[in-house]
Amino acid sequence: SFSIKSNNMELVTKEIIEEVEPLYINKKNINIKLLIEPETILEADFDYERIKQVLRNIFANAIKFTAEGTLIAQIYNCELSYE
Repeated sequence: SFSIKSNNMELVTKEIIEEVEPLYINKKNINIKLLIEPETILEADFDYERIKQVLRNIFANAIKFTAEGTLIAQIYNCELSYE
């Protein structure tokens, strides 16, 4: 199990996947895949505990409403425009 308090989205996402898989995935026929787009900036300033809670909720809801198949967690850069 991961126990790294990192501001790296890949590590935080893998930590949550590892946490939720045994709780939910084994009860259903669901797989989780993590896709990271090339050239994605993974290091960022964020509240580690807050992002873990958000990801945990997203995965729990996705698993709850998925009978079987694959859940894909995708990490990529996006441009924000403040106009």
